Amino acid sequence: MVAATPPDFVGLRSVELQFAAVRCWREGFRQWWDRPPTAELIKTRPEVPIGGVRGDLVSATKAPQQLQLVQDVILEFERSRGRKAKPFELNLGILDVHGYGAIQVTPSYVLLPIGLYANLIRYHKWLRQVIATFA
Repeated sequence: MVAATPPDFVGLRSVELQFAAVRCWREGFRQWWDRPPTAELIKTRPEVPIGGVRGDLVSATKAPQQLQLVQDVILEFERSRGRKAKPFELNLGILDVHGYGAIQVTPSYVLLPIGLYANLIRYHKWLRQVIATFA
């Protein structure tokens, strides 16, 4: 089976990172093929995270939608205040954990649980509050 052979990861500049990526590849590949959460579980617990490689792919496919949401919230702020938002920096770390509580590590770095990040209504509300403090 060709898919069972890990890629060489030559795009990673560090040899140590290449070896680590190869070691982790098999586990990630296994997680990709694991059975996903059932529809019943997702209905009753929508914050159930999807881990492993699937989680990375879900996150990557949501990124454009989430970026658009940030831009929309900034525009909402600017319209409500009648002025441009001040430049600011906000870095988010998305954690594969349950819950909706964000943890502010530094003034410009926040850890978000996937449950908050993936819930557009809660994420939108959270973004409005955060962006109002920056802009």
